[in-house]
Amino acid sequence: MLNQLPAGASDSVTLETLTQRLSVFSDELNINRQRLAQWSFCHAVLSALWDFEESAEWRPTMKLAETLAHVR
Repeated sequence: MLNQLPAGASDSVTLETLTQRLSVFSDELNINRQRLAQWSFCHAVLSALWDFEESAEWRPTMKLAETLAHVR
């Protein structure tokens, strides 16, 4: 879900990309779209925490989590 997002993309482009991916994954895997969005949000937060623990840059991943929180 979060792999290879457009580098340096605006928030609106990132949101559009994530929205499209959610639709594709939901349709192809026959998973409830809202449930998949919530799982993706949790995974992004967890990934940011791993980055933080490893002293890596965690803010971009948290920004993705915040974007996922607004996906409808």
